Amino acid sequence: MNERDIALREGEQNAAEAAYFGARSYNDTEDRMRVFGAGFQRGWDAAVAAERERCAKVREALAASQSWLYGHINVEGQAERRRLNEEVLTT
Repeated sequence: MNERDIALREGEQNAAEAAYFGARSYNDTEDRMRVFGAGFQRGWDAAVAAERERCAKVREALAASQSWLYGHINVEGQAERRRLNEEVLTT
């Protein structure tokens, strides 16, 4: 994780802690905050991993569709070239 990612996670964690413990001041202990922070980081890491996997699948699907499209265009282009060549040869 780079500095930007760490700062983003810490900022989101601070906001989540403030919201959670602000509504539950009776739970605002160092031990509970440490548990909350550990759970937040595990959840954040899992969400980042899931998002990376989703993005990889989208990239794979995009590459496959582009490959099909380029192949399809190439086949149509070759057929048109053959047709034009035949037209030129017969005239």
